[in-house]
Amino acid sequence: MTLFTNSEYQQRYSETIDTDLIEMASDMIFAQCSPMYRDETWDANSVPSEIKRACLVQAKFLKDYEIPNIDYKSRVKVGEMETELSSHYSTYALTILANNGYQYRGSLPNMAINLTLGD
Repeated sequence: MTLFTNSEYQQRYSETIDTDLIEMASDMIFAQCSPMYRDETWDANSVPSEIKRACLVQAKFLKDYEIPNIDYKSRVKVGEMETELSSHYSTYALTILANNGYQYRGSLPNMAINLTLGD
């Protein structure tokens, strides 16, 4: 999934970005959107502007910090460098989603998907 283009990123930040980071940032932000508001057909042309903006911010965060892909929250040591990692997400990108009513928080009735179980 790509919700923004390299040229949009370049226009905003005056630098290019790898296609893998475009896809990663797009997937990460899409995953944070409420299931009620997600649209699997979104692309760089049809995604709402606030979500695109959050994707661009997330991509900049991923590019600038080069956080290793790990699936746990822990203390990570590489050579002499040691740090605590707790998130791959830019808090600014999540703030953009939350301020515009897109962030999925799981407990709000208007954000959840109603599942019928049984009759």
